[in-house]
Amino acid sequence: MGEGGPRQIAFSPDDKFAYVDAEVHKIKVFDVATNALVDEWRYGGRIDEANEMVVDHTGRYLFVVDHSAGGDHADNLIVLRRAGR
Repeated sequence: MGEGGPRQIAFSPDDKFAYVDAEVHKIKVFDVATNALVDEWRYGGRIDEANEMVVDHTGRYLFVVDHSAGGDHADNLIVLRRAGR
């Protein structure tokens, strides 16, 4: 993982996957049962690191929020979608 370890973590509704913000512009997806890295999501934009992460009730979308990106004190949101869901 990135320097300093995970900054945010969220779990799928069925607790099968853990979504970890551990590096700038990258979310790592782990299989909870095996602790195996199953995917990495890279994202651009104004979010350098997540302040909050939430998975929707279907497990299809991960919402990532940064409350102070860019120094403008505005909330920034990205939505990531899991393939095959």
